[in-house]
Amino acid sequence: GAGANGCDHIGGGLTHVKIPPPPEAQNQLIARRQITEAGVYMYRSILVPTDGSKLSTRAVTQAVAFARATGARLTTLCVMPEFLVRPTAGFTLPESMLEPVRKQLEAERRAECQAIVDRVCTEATAAGVACAGVLASSAAPYEAIIKQATESKCDLIIMASHGRRGLQGMLLGSETQKVLTHSKIPVLVVR
Repeated sequence: GAGANGCDHIGGGLTHVKIPPPPEAQNQLIARRQITEAGVYMYRSILVPTDGSKLSTRAVTQAVAFARATGARLTTLCVMPEFLVRPTAGFTLPESMLEPVRKQLEAERRAECQAIVDRVCTEATAAGVACAGVLASSAAPYEAIIKQATESKCDLIIMASHGRRGLQGMLLGSETQKVLTHSKIPVLVVR
């Protein structure tokens, strides 16, 4: 049941902290003090992977509010897909023709990802949250997400239930499902 400090204690020792929308500065300090006094573990470093999609942007907004309420710092990650050439039966192009295309596609995706992480850091900074933006390239985004969480010493990942590719699993996107399966730290999924 709900305690006087606004926390719901769930069976098995888990605690669900109700975090209100970003309050005025004074109320925020009181909320932080109440959370700390209640003995609830406070997250100090949050990773929020994003692809710039509408749902991913909603996860960013939630992550910024959560980080602000708990005093955590934020790391945002945009994973660029690796340029892969799949041979088609009877049709191949020489590497000399593919290289300029690969470079152009990578440059465009890098610029798009940089703009995405810049927007996240601008939103976080405006809310008073420390933020670092990271770009990564990987054919397996979930691996890059877990690797970055480790490298940034994050103790929570907040991510969208699915990204640009839409619903690839029954309920969750395939990358989110893989992060949930393989991550050794908690993952908060935003729908």
